Amino acid sequence: MHTTCPYKLDSWPRRQTKKPDVRYVDPCQNVRSLSWSEWRSKLSKRPRVLLADDYPEMLKAVSRLLAVDCDIVGTLADGSALLETARRLQPDIVVLDVNLPNVRSLEACREITRAHPQIRVIMFTALNDREISRVFLDAGASAFVSKLAAGELLETIKRLCVDPLSPG
Repeated sequence: MHTTCPYKLDSWPRRQTKKPDVRYVDPCQNVRSLSWSEWRSKLSKRPRVLLADDYPEMLKAVSRLLAVDCDIVGTLADGSALLETARRLQPDIVVLDVNLPNVRSLEACREITRAHPQIRVIMFTALNDREISRVFLDAGASAFVSKLAAGELLETIKRLCVDPLSPG
């Protein structure tokens, strides 16, 4: 004799599994909680990078280096359009040469981070001077990477996109 179960499967209590909220600290906002899906999308999103360097060969080489893991949204060989391009493209990261022509890189770094606090600026230079590094970091740069150690650039970009407060 076959009897049917008096309970419908839909009526059984289901175990609620809620992913924990992740605490996220933005330097320009208060601490806030991100939902699990927001956090996962933040981690899985390819960083949008704007490159600014006066040497075309360096732009090509860095573009190739980063293209596997990043979206290169633009390249600039001249600083005259840097602020407008950063405003228009809204990259996650600006990789900025310290000696870019037609712009004072220190002032450009300060202006980008003031006007667009969500954009992280990485100073990229062949100079290895701690004083210059400190001045740019004080002006709002998130990191200072030597062109002689260009392999560290991708690591720095990834780190800043996951944890914007991590030291460069």
